[in-house]
Amino acid sequence: MKQRATIESVPARWRRWVILALAIVLLLAGVGLRLASDEASGHGQFGSGSMIRLGIVFGAIWLAWPSLRRPATWLPPGMAIALLALVGVVAVQPRLLPALLPAAGLLLTLSAAVRMFRRS
Repeated sequence: MKQRATIESVPARWRRWVILALAIVLLLAGVGLRLASDEASGHGQFGSGSMIRLGIVFGAIWLAWPSLRRPATWLPPGMAIALLALVGVVAVQPRLLPALLPAAGLLLTLSAAVRMFRRS
């Protein structure tokens, strides 16, 4: 009988350490670029700022990795992706927030209703 690979299996454990290595490399590269670039160049500041931010995000993912293994049981399956898309759209175009919040609430309500009717 063939066993299914899970996130907790041995081949998948290395992912967390790769994320930590990426966080450290990005933070060090960002700090190094910030120290090496001159103040007149905006490109060095932009690149170093981006690398530092990405390093912080990868560090946060590394810290949150154990809780990411368990899906949120209170959230409907497709709603997590819809909320991430909502955050992305609002980050690009904040003026859409008043229109998208009711839409997200409606989707959450409809998915909860569908789950309730499927159980009975």
